[in-house]
Amino acid sequence: MSGIATGSARNRMVVTLGGTADSLASQRSAAADAPAQNASQVCIRVVPPPACTFTDTDDGSLRELEERLVDLVHAVQQARETLVVSGQGSGIVVLLPADVTLGTPENALAGSLCGAALSFARTAAIELRKDGISMNVVLHGELPDEDLGAMTKLLDSLLDSGTLITGQEIYVDRGPNLGRVKP
Repeated sequence: MSGIATGSARNRMVVTLGGTADSLASQRSAAADAPAQNASQVCIRVVPPPACTFTDTDDGSLRELEERLVDLVHAVQQARETLVVSGQGSGIVVLLPADVTLGTPENALAGSLCGAALSFARTAAIELRKDGISMNVVLHGELPDEDLGAMTKLLDSLLDSGTLITGQEIYVDRGPNLGRVKP
């Protein structure tokens, strides 16, 4: 995990997954040592690996892809534990870049990671519902400063919905993918 930070007065824990391959091991170690937080909401932001074509993919790139997916699974496991222990757990939101998730040239590994993350989140939402925890995915584009307030309100409503809204994919990208078949 690349970093853990505690957010607003809503007791939101924010986890960012990604970064350079050189720093992943030290970041993972620091995140594992972080104390369990008394969070009621968890946002997990997935930062995909750098762009590369599938023909340029080597074993090192594939190992990095695997490590990032493992980090996501561990982050969701940690989030579940945090929310169950706090007794006030409400939700997990995974933030993915919309363009990479839907497929863009020279982003084979990044698209693979985001596609796997999306599929994992769908299944995890089903399993987490029994614990009273919702899990949703927000696929986002670049967010100018004036849109950050709207994004915060969206996250608040998703995270405060209990299990009423769970297992959903919400696209927040100013509509460039309207009419495009979603994964």
